[in-house]
Amino acid sequence: MKQLTIGLVQPKVFYHPKKSFEENDEINYRHALKHLKGFKKNEVDLIVFPEFYPGNVTYQIGKLKELHEEAKRLNSYILCGEFERFGKKMYNSETLISPRGKIVGRYHKIKLWFDEAKYGVAPGKSLKIFNIKGVKVGILTCYDLAHIDLVKKMKELGAEIIVNPSQIVPAYLTLWKYDAVSLANNYRLPIACINCCLYMGANGKPYGGGKSKIVLPSNVNLSKLIKPINVNKFVTKKLGSKEGILRYTIKVKQ
Repeated sequence: MKQLTIGLVQPKVFYHPKKSFEENDEINYRHALKHLKGFKKNEVDLIVFPEFYPGNVTYQIGKLKELHEEAKRLNSYILCGEFERFGKKMYNSETLISPRGKIVGRYHKIKLWFDEAKYGVAPGKSLKIFNIKGVKVGILTCYDLAHIDLVKKMKELGAEIIVNPSQIVPAYLTLWKYDAVSLANNYRLPIACINCCLYMGANGKPYGGGKSKIVLPSNVNLSKLIKPINVNKFVTKKLGSKEGILRYTIKVKQ
């Protein structure tokens, strides 16, 4: 049996209206590094930050030397969120850094939230699966998880675990939980959902709210149940609304 130990980082997001985007990014980047200092070498195989975090606007993850050095120090993969500019296009990107401190690849979010296209973000065109310590890990960013066709395709491509970095609109937190439980059980895939703490964005709208979680497939066939289920019973491990780290070892049946 294969296994992968994951560290989900649920951080505070700092946004000060009177500061520039560059200044806000610097604050969040330094805060991300503080979280990484809380991990020990060889403690986890993969560390996952939420969507857009810490490279929200001005940073390019490839240029953040401390982040790459932390991956080497910890001997861990680190998955970060950033806005990636590629030519004239901008993508909502999940960027994977290897234990050698090198970028392995990027996944571009396919199903954009309503505001993203408005701000010039282009949708990605293809799914990505990364081999992390011998386990095939698929990435679906935030709203991607609400699209069954993408989860089904991930399963067909051989994904053994799905990670879902997000910055959820708080009103959708309950629906996010139901989606994760339903899809994990229907497609027999462990799903790791990562969110940030509640904050007010530059557009004055709330984002985040925490509730990061690990959902493993249940032995119960949910499709055969008649009465409404208590979905919380099918969440394997979770965080509350406050800042924190969730460490969990997911075992993958071969």
